[in-house]
Amino acid sequence: MSPVPNMSSSEFEKALATLGVNQIEAAELLGVDDRTIRRWVGKERDVPGPAIQFLRYLVAIKRSGASAIKTLGKN
Repeated sequence: MSPVPNMSSSEFEKALATLGVNQIEAAELLGVDDRTIRRWVGKERDVPGPAIQFLRYLVAIKRSGASAIKTLGKN
């Protein structure tokens, strides 16, 4: 399996905007603390591969972040 390409801070923010979620909602969607999202946006930490893949998947299928959060909450 090939490695996941990196996602820049601006690409990350664009993905969140495309999904229609703010940073707190993104934290819920990705199962991380909202401080982690701020670190990714602020370029303090790299966005990890699984988060990149999940965001790219949601964008590719044109799924809204709110819809994904609702679906994930029905476990």
